[in-house]
Amino acid sequence: PPKKQSMTAIAMTMKMIYTALFICSFLIVLCDRTHYVSATGAVLAGKEFITNKDITAPSLGRGYSHGTGNFQSVCLDVPRLTPTSFDYDFFLREINKGNLENKDTKNAASVSILSIIGGGYSWGKEDNNATDTKVHTIVGVMSVDKYYTSVDESRATMLSGPQELLEKQNFVSFIQTCGPTFVRNIRRTSEVIIEMKYTSTDSTYSSLAHGAVFAYVMVPMLAAGGGGYNEETRFASNAFTSSFEVSITAFGVDLSFGGAKSLLVTDPSQFSNALDAAYRSMVLSENHGLIRSVEVVPWASNLGFQMVAKMDQILLYTVEEESAVAGETSVYPNILKQMNFYANSEHIVQMDELARNKMAMIEHLAHCMGELWSKSSDFLCKHYVLHHKIPLIPGHRLLPADIKNSWPTGTTQPLTAKERKVITGHRLKYLLDGYGYGVRTQLPLETAMTAYSNYVANYLEPCMRSLTRNAMDMKHGALLTTHWMESSECRKPNCLMRSSIWSGDDDDCALQSPAPIWEFLVNNFCSPEFVTTIDPETPNQGPLVCAEEPAPAPAPASSADR
Repeated sequence: PPKKQSMTAIAMTMKMIYTALFICSFLIVLCDRTHYVSATGAVLAGKEFITNKDITAPSLGRGYSHGTGNFQSVCLDVPRLTPTSFDYDFFLREINKGNLENKDTKNAASVSILSIIGGGYSWGKEDNNATDTKVHTIVGVMSVDKYYTSVDESRATMLSGPQELLEKQNFVSFIQTCGPTFVRNIRRTSEVIIEMKYTSTDSTYSSLAHGAVFAYVMVPMLAAGGGGYNEETRFASNAFTSSFEVSITAFGVDLSFGGAKSLLVTDPSQFSNALDAAYRSMVLSENHGLIRSVEVVPWASNLGFQMVAKMDQILLYTVEEESAVAGETSVYPNILKQMNFYANSEHIVQMDELARNKMAMIEHLAHCMGELWSKSSDFLCKHYVLHHKIPLIPGHRLLPADIKNSWPTGTTQPLTAKERKVITGHRLKYLLDGYGYGVRTQLPLETAMTAYSNYVANYLEPCMRSLTRNAMDMKHGALLTTHWMESSECRKPNCLMRSSIWSGDDDDCALQSPAPIWEFLVNNFCSPEFVTTIDPETPNQGPLVCAEEPAPAPAPASSADR
């Protein structure tokens, strides 16, 4: 007979309470990267998607984890998108001191206008070549906001690799590859900014110049026909063309629609083609543009995923005796399966990333120590190691007083303020060899390896066993029927923090504050970049002074010696 697992109605209620508490606490953690959360998914917005070109760009069907903030593999085949909608906006204005701070100007212009050319205006400044003329700046902006570019879930299917994992009910491998959620919708913005400068004898915007600018530049796009282009404006345009300067800046456009040179303008008559190409490149390229926001939804809410993962499989449990319907068989609710799978997926991804980070730090530390040990003491003494993130200030030099060999008992940071920006090779090796407090302690590499082993053996492994056990006659059924907060092996929130280490005394993880000094050194100075001088203006700085290593502390006597 099939194995049955009992469950009380009280336990079911507690499960829902656990889930609600988890979601509430989860939203607090995500407030810095999630714009808002709805019943269907979360919308991610912020500078990390707009300005950071180092991260892998999100794409439709790509996995994502809220807990780690990382995008993962593309696991959904998206043959067709939903029809894209777009808003077109056109803005033209002369910029001066008065209207730059004007609310209408700020609302009409995008952020990129003020950030790119906001500091480059000549506020009525006299021309260097003609003191009776003024420099005027006119800004024109075309922008297209593309939204509703979403996965057509009626046509989207799982890729063969992820689908095979789900068919084998290898949920953990799927979660590690595809994450707990996937990207369903991306909102993009394309923008073209035209900055025009000309000189005139008027301190205000000339009506004749106004007509000339429209005739040369804006009439083709506005198609108004009556942009004031007559003999009078043609005369004005000829008068200021010799002093006319133009700059075109484009964001998120596909130049294949107009050619690589479509936005190059060497003559006012070329504006028509340039602006037409810019408009077509913004409107016709739905997959190009600056990413403004991303919508992600749980895999468990996708119908195709539910079918492949067999989440509609009927799971039966026996009601316990103290219930009013004791002994009866009931069906485990599908909504709880989805909620548990999502919560457990996030938990697994966070544990996986934390373990990977700890292992990566060990490998990075070992590589750094290998490079330092390969250099002679004389080389390390005469070379600085540059900080990877902080630029050096000319004249910065380490003096003997800046380098400390010994520190009072209880000192937590054996680095001076200057050494946190630049350090000698000798000093870096000295600290990574375990001489952080004037006497040699345990080698940092040994400390890191022990911390990693303890974390995996005492938390990650027991928690994974608890979440992936068979339940209700289903392989790895606990992922669907048990929330990680209900597991005593997993319900240890400190173990999800990057600074955590396993504490055997408390049978839990403890947080390190501050972080060990070797982690700071590895993150900022490894792999070492050696230089002989840190002040190019003063190459002859004199010899560096190396701190002498103290004699190693005597090793503890063995039991035989005692």
